[in-house]
Amino acid sequence: MEIQSGGRKEYLDIAKGIGILLMVLAHCPLVYNPIKQWIYSFHMPLFFFVAGMVWNKPSHEKRGFFTWKFLYDKVLRLIIPCFIWGIVYLIIDAVMKRSFSPRYFAYLVYGSQAGFRKAGSLSSLWFLPCMFLSVCAFEVIQQTIAKLKRGIWVLCCVSVVFAVAGLFLPRLSNGYPWSTDVAFLGVTFMMWGYLTKNAFETEAKKENLTALLLLIGLLALSLTCFLNLPYVSTNNVDMAGRHTGNPLLYLFNAAAGSALVLFLSVFLCRIQKLAAFCADLGRKTIPILVLHKPIVRVLNRMGEMIGVPSAISVILSVAAAVGASLLVYWVVRKILPIAFGEKPKKPSDHRQEANAL
Repeated sequence: MEIQSGGRKEYLDIAKGIGILLMVLAHCPLVYNPIKQWIYSFHMPLFFFVAGMVWNKPSHEKRGFFTWKFLYDKVLRLIIPCFIWGIVYLIIDAVMKRSFSPRYFAYLVYGSQAGFRKAGSLSSLWFLPCMFLSVCAFEVIQQTIAKLKRGIWVLCCVSVVFAVAGLFLPRLSNGYPWSTDVAFLGVTFMMWGYLTKNAFETEAKKENLTALLLLIGLLALSLTCFLNLPYVSTNNVDMAGRHTGNPLLYLFNAAAGSALVLFLSVFLCRIQKLAAFCADLGRKTIPILVLHKPIVRVLNRMGEMIGVPSAISVILSVAAAVGASLLVYWVVRKILPIAFGEKPKKPSDHRQEANAL
């Protein structure tokens, strides 16, 4: 299950690829509502689960855990793309509406989902500062308990505390700065991903058991996510706004849905071309996150106008939105790679690529 180059685990990239496809699908206005509700019950927690599973204690311990370099890398990867695209969408919205106010920038800097929305920017950008806070908090927690003999048990207890905080903190009309309240849930899911990683990989090697758990997870998630809907004040569960419904059902859905996608990703490792495609998407989640939403909505609207059946319109819109996002990414990263959290290539890197060709 490992890609030899760089030691990346292929199934985790595939899981992220499946997750980003589910996100694009859920953002289609024409998608069948129960499908959207099913996806929303777990698709955002999945990314935090995977972030926890990717975390490798020996390498972080060797680097010194929470260092200035760690902080710089996370700011480059998550915060800079967030505010570059936040400003781009803010300007586009201001031009289209022919109205602008300095408070839009204040909302943008505030960084919650409601803040991005009030700024006239892309509401999906809430995920990036929230993930930043989550990974930083997770790093500090791991550094704090690194020398403890029963660190795993401490981590279990801390995850419960963070879950309670994330579920029951008082609500604010504009959300918390940088979705701090949601980050408590994000850290919880990262801890759970880290704690279950070894057990998951042990069980995933058993092919028959993997297929059985995949089926059980699908049935359990599908049943319980709809049982949770009566407890939710909105149309569906929404991690960004902490519309979680019944806390126990929500946490179960988040874990079951993440496990489902992870087992599916292990299954897909056997289908080489499909696995490679999903893994490639998983390595490009930020470009797709910041670009797909307006594209998929415009395409859905065009499909309605020309009378394309809803199911076909959704499929075409998802495929076109992902393709267009990757095309924009390919063009923009040549000019401004930092817009996607990537470091500019040095001249020596270009020479090495040319020699390799």
